[in-house]
Amino acid sequence: MATTATTTMTSSTAAHLVVPGETLSGIAAANGITLASLAAANGLTPRSFAIAGTRLRIPTGAPAASV
Repeated sequence: MATTATTTMTSSTAAHLVVPGETLSGIAAANGITLASLAAANGLTPRSFAIAGTRLRIPTGAPAASV
């Protein structure tokens, strides 16, 4: 039975269920965000490991414009 990653969207974040073999950097790249922003949204460091079964928050909101 193949395991498939899932991402659920809300207004400003999405949730991603980590599956075996995924990395934080791979999850960040697949969602078009930086590893640093993924780690920060989940209280992790960029050197943390992705653990299968963990639900991660994926930030999706556009950054605020600076004037």
